[in-house]
Amino acid sequence: MYSVLSIGDTVFIEDKIDDQIIYYKSRLVDILDQQLHLDIPINEMTGRNAIFTRNSTFKILFLTKRLELYTCNLTYIQSLHETVPVMVFNKPNENELVKEQRRRFFRIPSTTEITVLPIEGEFTPIKSLSQDISAGGVAIHIPKSIPLQVNQNVVLLMNLQFENSLKEEVKVESTIVRIHDAESNEMQLISLMYSKLTSQDRQKIVKYTMEQQRLQIQSLKYD
Repeated sequence: MYSVLSIGDTVFIEDKIDDQIIYYKSRLVDILDQQLHLDIPINEMTGRNAIFTRNSTFKILFLTKRLELYTCNLTYIQSLHETVPVMVFNKPNENELVKEQRRRFFRIPSTTEITVLPIEGEFTPIKSLSQDISAGGVAIHIPKSIPLQVNQNVVLLMNLQFENSLKEEVKVESTIVRIHDAESNEMQLISLMYSKLTSQDRQKIVKYTMEQQRLQIQSLKYD
């Protein structure tokens, strides 16, 4: 039995499709001698269940009830369609689980309202939703019709909604570091790195991401 993982822990599965990183959310439902059983993972941006090829290897992120994050690479074995459908992965040795330090800017999958503003009026302000967010950068979905380029600077107006109804706005100049094709023919995924973020605003984002982690744990409960 693991000393760090337990049934009910939140699980994120990182998949890469055409250079685009996609996160699927799941939970750990059983720990066997040689296998881990996970709820059928869901892409929260599209609402679609994951469809994986057998023997494919994925980066897995475990978020424990103690708000500790562990990562490892696991191989998908098969799906089992029993009373509760599950996906089966190989069980890692405990020494293969790498604990991530909170000081690292971990990107947490989160749908956050963000408005993209031009610096020199080169496009009309765009309202967008994030795919993931961290204290170092963010990935957002915007229409392909918007003329953006790698290394272009924009301003992000981030609307951070906290559980206690507190709203915080963070306005930060950011640099586009990568443009991916998203799942939709009309949308693209833009990865940005904050270039001028104050310490105070960074703390707001850190607080927000930590709360999102806690809420994701609480949302995965047994019936």
